[in-house]
Amino acid sequence: MKIKNVSWWTLGFAIAVAIVPRHSQAEDWTTGGNDVTQGTEYLGSTNAAYVEFRADEVHALRLVPTAGTPQVIGGYSGNTASTYVGATIGGGGTYLYVNSVSGDYGTVGGGRANGTAAYGVVGGGYNNAADASYAAVGGGYFNDVENSYSFIGGGYSNLVTNTYATICGGDDNAASASYASIGGGSSNQVSVNAGTIAGGNNNTVSTYSGGAIGGGAYNTASGSYSVVAGGYHNEASGSYAAVAGGTYCAAASYSFAAGRRAKADDTGCFMWGDSTDADVACPGSNTFNARAAGFWFGSTSSPAHTAGHLIDTSAGAYLTTGGAWTDYSDPAGKHEIVAVEPSEVLATLRDLPLSQWSYVADPPGVRHLGPMADDFHTLFGLGEGNGIAALDSAGVALASVQALDRMIQDRFAHLSRLEARLAQLERARPSGSARNAALPWLIGAILVGAGLAAPALRRRRGGGRS
Repeated sequence: MKIKNVSWWTLGFAIAVAIVPRHSQAEDWTTGGNDVTQGTEYLGSTNAAYVEFRADEVHALRLVPTAGTPQVIGGYSGNTASTYVGATIGGGGTYLYVNSVSGDYGTVGGGRANGTAAYGVVGGGYNNAADASYAAVGGGYFNDVENSYSFIGGGYSNLVTNTYATICGGDDNAASASYASIGGGSSNQVSVNAGTIAGGNNNTVSTYSGGAIGGGAYNTASGSYSVVAGGYHNEASGSYAAVAGGTYCAAASYSFAAGRRAKADDTGCFMWGDSTDADVACPGSNTFNARAAGFWFGSTSSPAHTAGHLIDTSAGAYLTTGGAWTDYSDPAGKHEIVAVEPSEVLATLRDLPLSQWSYVADPPGVRHLGPMADDFHTLFGLGEGNGIAALDSAGVALASVQALDRMIQDRFAHLSRLEARLAQLERARPSGSARNAALPWLIGAILVGAGLAAPALRRRRGGGRS
């Protein structure tokens, strides 16, 4: 049956009523509406022939009976669904570029040269194909889904060849493994199960499952569940490795790299590279490393770096670029300041046990000398915990030096008095036999002076105890 020279409004009306009431054959259908009996009257055919609608003698739509659900074929007359049940072509198609459905319940929405298999969908675009059951292409140009349950949203020349894979768009992207996903971009490839590339260009997820690349260009994630967030020419080649970004960075298993030319090429390594155009590599496994002109650590929200400092802290302590650690000791940061008596500190120091020892974590043969933290805290009441602050030990040493200096000054003063007495005796000494008589007095004075210094010498030789 053919209806000629009708408007699109009329055609729409005709399609709508084709599934409802059949009017009495004795009456004519009018464009102004018809009084029909639901369920018994309809517009259509009573045999197995298809019903065709035309506009200006050009095919617009045909309804083709099949086993159960009819086909709905719109657009170009050459669009085809063979004898597949329930196939739908919404429109589109041209000479030599027809739309086609090659399986039951497949759907092509429009466009041209598009095709789908059973239960598949191509929304539109040009030369797109959903070649497997339950596959879908939203649109775009020259996109192809070759396996079931997979999807391409659009773009150009994208290809999915495995199940449950997705490419949202972009161009020349390829997902060739199950559960692979590419968000967009250009020339990205995922060839391992559950791999993901969000975007960018020329990125690759390969070799082992679960890798992911956020974006950037020429990045590779080839380790199991490895990640490259972005950047340029980065590679996460180890299992569970991560490259945060930057350029020419690499990460081994369980490692992290970021910045410029940072090579976290040992297991469990953290490596940060600053802007220096040179490789910086991990010195060993399970190490934390960073190349930078300065570091800041603290608990405030205002980091600051001082020239000549390699490490700055919010607490005020710092390490110079020459390697000297400097403790913060400004009076402005202190309270409860109490003067000490150096001689008391020295007296306490005499009771501090000293020993040689090795840390449990030290390599064989490495030895240290010093006090134990609990002894230090008990005797001096300084610091806390199981360590000794460098400033505390330095303070004890300085106070002891002051006490010793006082002792030495006292000895020098006494010796000066002895020297003056000796000089007086020298001037008053008689000549000849009288000189010999004065010699015992001189020797006695010298012995007295030496006796005053003897206790200090004995303490020094005896380990500091009186």
